[in-house]
Amino acid sequence: IPGQCFTNATYVGLLQYASEQIEALLAGPWAMINIDVAGRGYLEVVDALQRLAIAIALLNDPEIVILDEPFSGLDPMGVSDLIRLIKSLAAKNKSVLISSHMLAELQNCCDYLYVIDRGKLVNQGETTRLFNHSISRYKIKGNGVEQVKNKLFKIIFAEKNSIDIECKATEISKILENLIQQGYQITACIPQVTLNELLSQQPNDV
Repeated sequence: IPGQCFTNATYVGLLQYASEQIEALLAGPWAMINIDVAGRGYLEVVDALQRLAIAIALLNDPEIVILDEPFSGLDPMGVSDLIRLIKSLAAKNKSVLISSHMLAELQNCCDYLYVIDRGKLVNQGETTRLFNHSISRYKIKGNGVEQVKNKLFKIIFAEKNSIDIECKATEISKILENLIQQGYQITACIPQVTLNELLSQQPNDV
């Protein structure tokens, strides 16, 4: 289809142009974006086009960057690259405003969160404090940990070498210490926070 061929050629041209322009402006951080569509499949091209959108947002080296769902369409490596890029921009005293529903990614790159539901601000606070206040479940991984019998916490779900437990954030250190004392080699402890839990709180709760 001629029109589609033209569109694809245009995208490739824009990708090359954006890469050259941004690399000149932000040589260090831009290495993280790494736009390249040669030999890519459809999903990989979607990833590249999302990187292009981020590139366009950075073209003029702005002091304030606004990103709407920037993690959508990126592969895991792209997400990791973007988080590093956001942190590098913040380190240069640039303000980055992100709109997203991907909590794990926001937790890794944001200093402050505003939770908005149907146009109304329902929660806000420093990211670490807000998440710690909201956490009531953890996924703990370790060899044979699903066999543990413990009254310190409630097991919600268990599978081989992994359990999901319910407890307060202030209790997790004691729980992990207890598991280690029982001989379990804990390899990961991952907080589980849902958007509903952040929405259910009020701003003055934190």
